[in-house]
This record gives sequence, structure tokens and C-alpha cells, in this order.
Amino acid sequence: MDLLHKTLSDIATLSRSTAEVETGFLEAAKLILLDYQLIAGEESFEILELEFYFYQKQIHPDPYSHAFQYPKRVIPKMSVTGSWYFHRFIGVEKYTHTRRGLDLTYGSAEHEAYGGLLIRSVKRESDGKRVSGPSNVVAYVLEAADNPEGVQHLAFNRDDGMAFREDSVIRFSPRNKPLFKAVYQTSRHGLGDKMPFFRDKEYRYFTDASVLKKRPKKNLKKEIISA
Repeated sequence: MDLLHKTLSDIATLSRSTAEVETGFLEAAKLILLDYQLIAGEESFEILELEFYFYQKQIHPDPYSHAFQYPKRVIPKMSVTGSWYFHRFIGVEKYTHTRRGLDLTYGSAEHEAYGGLLIRSVKRESDGKRVSGPSNVVAYVLEAADNPEGVQHLAFNRDDGMAFREDSVIRFSPRNKPLFKAVYQTSRHGLGDKMPFFRDKEYRYFTDASVLKKRPKKNLKKEIISA
């Protein structure tokens, strides 16, 4: 199994506490930000910023997860690891609104654990162009994929590991050589006040502070990555 696939799957299947979930978040964030690239069509992208959402009633009842907010619509998608969840998707031809987002799923129906990893900022590796904001990222990735039928298939497909397959029009692929950067973490962006305990959790990871529209009120934590 792909290393990122396994790391994410372990969060959903092996975690027995909030602390173990959070350890899994950090491990997966390091992999995505430093060891993997996002491939869409013929373009490759560096992930610059991402956020974790995860709902498991006993150990991590995060009310900001779409699995909690829209269970009938989202839980089937988030019951596997390595599927693509397009926010509020009803069809590729109508997918033009401004509340879009793209999550890599990680979950387990058996463990009633459902997660989504939201991609917030990317950099096109061919020319260094940066794009920030979930809806902007979706637009950028769909343009690069240039395959409406392929995207439609991914949006409704629930196969475990689809996002790591070579025949997927949008996929994660290991880098030939890992990046050497500092990884930062802070609280997630734009959440309401329904539960401050989870609102203030530092589940947002990034490597480039320029992607942040506003400087977080809390000091950033920095995880230095060794070569």
C-alpha cells in the first residue's frame, strides 16, 4: 500500500484517542507537504497548505467536519481512504459556484470514522504560480485535469485508494526527491464559534506563510524537518 494511503488509513482505523489522531495528522501533513505532489492531467502541483477534518463520535467528535454536518451526503464518501470528495458537487457541468473545495478522504465504515483533508493552497511546479483558497484551488485543478468525464467519475467514485492510482485523472504521487522545508501549523480558517475546543485546534499545516490572508492570533508552531 502507498505510504500516504497507509498513514491516513491508520488515523481512521488505529487511533484510540484524540492525541493519536493528532499524531497521525502531523505525520500525514509532513508526507503531503514534503514527500508528495498532486498530479492533475499533465500538471504537477506542490501542496502549500491543508487542513484536517475528522469525525469519530467517541474519540474525535469534530462538529466542523462535513461528516458531522452533512452525514447522509458525505459519510458514504468518507468511509474509505483515498477517495476524492468535491464539496457540494452535483455534476461537473454545474460545478462553478464559489463554495467549492477538494478533500482527500480517510475513513472507515467499520470504525465509524470519517475524515477529509482539505487542500487550501497549491503551487504549479511548471512555473511557480500560487493559488490560495479552496474554491480557487478546485478551479485550478479542474482546468489542469482538462477531463470532465474523468472528474465526474472521481466525484462519485467511492473506491478505496482511487487517489493514488496511476489511471486517476487527479492523484497524489510520491516525489523522486523530498522537499526540505519547515512545516508550520496553526488553527483552521473561517470556522464558527459552535465549539471553541475544536475551533482552536491547530489542524492547519503549511510551508509558506504567504498563503495566509491574515496572520493567526496565536503564535505559529514550527516543526523542523530534518534532511
